[in-house]
Amino acid sequence: MLPALLGVLGAGDLLVLRLLRLLRMLKLTRHSTVFNLIWTVLREEAHTTGALIFILCLTVTTSGSIMYVIEGDQEKTLFNSIPAAMWWAIETLTTVGYGDMIPETSAGRVVGSIVIVIGIVTLALFSGLITVSFIDQLRIRREKAESFHKRAHHKCPHCGHILEPHSHH
Repeated sequence: MLPALLGVLGAGDLLVLRLLRLLRMLKLTRHSTVFNLIWTVLREEAHTTGALIFILCLTVTTSGSIMYVIEGDQEKTLFNSIPAAMWWAIETLTTVGYGDMIPETSAGRVVGSIVIVIGIVTLALFSGLITVSFIDQLRIRREKAESFHKRAHHKCPHCGHILEPHSHH
């Protein structure tokens, strides 16, 4: 239905419509235990993840603005706008560090060092949070499976044979 609707709205490029068909592959994730586990973890940790993302966005905005003020007056600077400085902040926070923008002043390098530490700490918190949540979800699923297995199969008190539910020996 979506391709027909996009055709009516004037999206004449069929390549875009073909790419949208790839989204159907996302339906396969419903039948995967691993993807179910991932979605459960993300749902469980949505508030905490949201707080970490908020901290990252706040740091990007603040540090980008500060770097623009500090480095913007330099000759041949790439920090010529706040969005450009925010790009530097994203590179630095995520520890990617392409090296296309480097602070030239001492104050800029101090700010850069602080941004690096905030990025490492925030990413470590996120990684730890997701790891702990995965472990908790795996433990819960294993406990449920063991509980189900114990209820479904029990031993005969007289001879020790494993009995199926509702069977008598």
